[in-house]
Amino acid sequence: MSMEGGGLGFATVEDSKFILCSSVVGPNGGVVWAHRRFTDLKKLLPVAACSSSPYVVGFADGVRLLFLWTADGIYTF
Repeated sequence: MSMEGGGLGFATVEDSKFILCSSVVGPNGGVVWAHRRFTDLKKLLPVAACSSSPYVVGFADGVRLLFLWTADGIYTF
């Protein structure tokens, strides 16, 4: 997905934490991935939704939405 400023980004879930990353130019001029935002999903979702590890299943880039699959259903962020 595109990030603010036109960079490339991706989202993932690790240990019930939603992580948003973006590409940045590293010290040697190469592209590296930087964590931009962490969100603890256990604080946002019902307990049933976090009974198994949620994961990102899609996004709508033009409207900046992410679709997250959980054991309880699909949520949007």
